[in-house]
Amino acid sequence: MKQKTPAFGVMLDVSRNGVLTVESIKAMAQDLARMGYNTLMLYTEDTYEVQDEPYFGHLRGRYSMEELREIVAFCEPLGLEVIPCVQSLAHLYTLFRWPRFNALRDIDDILLADEEETYVLIEKMFASLRKAFTSKKIHIGMDEAAHVGLGNYLKKHGYTEPYSILCRHLARVCEIAKKYDFEPMLWGDMFLSLCNHDRVIFDDAPTEPDQDKLVLPEKVSLVYWDYYHTEKEHFDMMLSTYKKLGRPVWFAGGAWKWGSFSPDNAFSLRHAKGALAACRENAPAGIFFTVWGDDGAECLPQAVLPALYAAACYYRGETDEAVIREGFEAQFGIPFDDFRLLDLNDGTETGVRAQDAVFNPEKYLLYNDPFLGLYDPTLTGEEPAKFAHYAARLAPYGDHPRFGKLFASMTALCRALTLKATLGKDTRKAYLAGDKAALSALLPRYTACREAVGDFLRAYRAMWLADQKPFGLEVQELRLGGLMARLDACRERLAAHLETGEEIAELEEPVLDHKCEGEAFRAGPVRIPKWYTAASPNLIFDSPV
Repeated sequence: MKQKTPAFGVMLDVSRNGVLTVESIKAMAQDLARMGYNTLMLYTEDTYEVQDEPYFGHLRGRYSMEELREIVAFCEPLGLEVIPCVQSLAHLYTLFRWPRFNALRDIDDILLADEEETYVLIEKMFASLRKAFTSKKIHIGMDEAAHVGLGNYLKKHGYTEPYSILCRHLARVCEIAKKYDFEPMLWGDMFLSLCNHDRVIFDDAPTEPDQDKLVLPEKVSLVYWDYYHTEKEHFDMMLSTYKKLGRPVWFAGGAWKWGSFSPDNAFSLRHAKGALAACRENAPAGIFFTVWGDDGAECLPQAVLPALYAAACYYRGETDEAVIREGFEAQFGIPFDDFRLLDLNDGTETGVRAQDAVFNPEKYLLYNDPFLGLYDPTLTGEEPAKFAHYAARLAPYGDHPRFGKLFASMTALCRALTLKATLGKDTRKAYLAGDKAALSALLPRYTACREAVGDFLRAYRAMWLADQKPFGLEVQELRLGGLMARLDACRERLAAHLETGEEIAELEEPVLDHKCEGEAFRAGPVRIPKWYTAASPNLIFDSPV
């Protein structure tokens, strides 16, 4: 299809445990087209059908080629170019759970480069994608592969400079892309870092790229991704540096909803305003905002509609907040500020440095163990009142014809957190004081909390199944079911303590600051990126979702 220039779009993550249904993608596509976007990117790690590879995306809710064709056919009349986004090097943990792909693994989530069987698989991927998509563009990933060459590659070939491996691999992938009439783009972080004398480039000002080290196919585009900054000057500097690499540059920002049950539209708005101001002056080849689903895709992409709507306005040069609010309500039927209640913050929490600006207390306080108390030091005592406030504010939209299940789920979560947020801290205080009356009074609260988590699970399940395929829901049910079982167990042990005086070993342990900052630590929200870091200190692994 004929594409407007430059591309202006949204990348939907349909790999990190949550796979949107075709109908849900269609609804989002209509929203995006009405806002003024002209590009829809689908991020699929292994959640698409690859011919003759039954284990590729098995039990992951992968899209069939027919489903992808249906999405493309629906979007084209809306003026949306649908671009496939895959991974051709790293981010393939779920692929490697199947022994079928053992011979293609280097280390971690990284494919084994310079291995012919690897390129046989990649060619199958591209051949299948070509049958489903009409766009010539394809995003091939190739980011965050820091350990490339240090696993099975090292055993087979000995130590090889990672950059040379990366360049050879990219050249092979680009050859395959050309064969299937694709024009590849890839995340530029590894190439810019390696051409920048191996320096981390996100916060420090990059030095001049080392042109002697630069080995990039001519027709490949680089994507400068940055989800953390808000200041125009930083984006200006980075876009200028990327352009010196001599390849077309795209910019990717972030509409924050990942790693949490709630979005952060407040920070995303500040981020988009600065980024788009820089893009207007630096004119990248394309612009898109990512909507990631790290750590289980707990939050639906619809939750960041305020950020996406405002970003589209900023892109057109419209910065009048009253106009933006009025337009949003006209399109979605809910006032802009009321929709942003899903953030569960009033915006004041985004006043700190950008890298710490996204908080998820509704997640880590939900999973914070009542006896271990990992994140009790973050508590201020105001949390129950805060969550009760948001439950009351969100509840009226629980019957909304389109977004009702989203608001009902968040209402149920807030109701559970009014009971759960300080449960462990209150338990430890009463236990250490030997206050049996206070401990006895907590027993019904454990029961009520367990029931409230069950109510949340039922509301969450209804929300999930309304917009996403059922695959991946089991992850959330296992997590929340485990929490319910733990609440039951803790209540039983408290009751036994009251009856027999039996010691509760976990409550005898001191609670230390999880940041190890000692006296410098201040109570307040933090960001806990992974479920397992909140659930227990005895559970350490790198989750693929």
